[in-house]
Amino acid sequence: MDYFNEGRLRLAVWRPSNGVWYIKGREGGKNLGISKMNIALQCGVNGDVPVPGDYFGDGIVRLAVWRPSNGVWYIKGTDIADWGYSTGNVAVQCGVSGDIPVPYDFFGEGKLRIAVYRPSNGHWYIKGHGMKNWGSSTGNMVYYKGLKNQIPANLF
Repeated sequence: MDYFNEGRLRLAVWRPSNGVWYIKGREGGKNLGISKMNIALQCGVNGDVPVPGDYFGDGIVRLAVWRPSNGVWYIKGTDIADWGYSTGNVAVQCGVSGDIPVPYDFFGEGKLRIAVYRPSNGHWYIKGHGMKNWGSSTGNMVYYKGLKNQIPANLF
């Protein structure tokens, strides 16, 4: 993914044990150990699910995680700094424990919509526009497009 809107893809991993994203530098060797300009950014905690993407339609892939324990999406601002030192961070509630995060550009808008699939009832919950919590948002949609305990196919 292009994490810094620089027109180049970078390899990245998210380590659940410490909530840190490791993004490979743009110069140097084939692995993080010998590359230059590697970046390590904290965004998330153990138990979170990584869900990076362009949530604002501005062409910038944001580091993001979904926290199953509280159903909150944590989308990091564009600063190259850890979550606690970054500006523009947002936290949006959408989902409950047991859901599966499925961010996708469902409507061809050029940005991802925050969404979850709930295996317990086969419903898709697609959040309306904006970065307000589910209960405060308008335009939320619920679709019944599955059977209980199914797993959504990869949308990407």
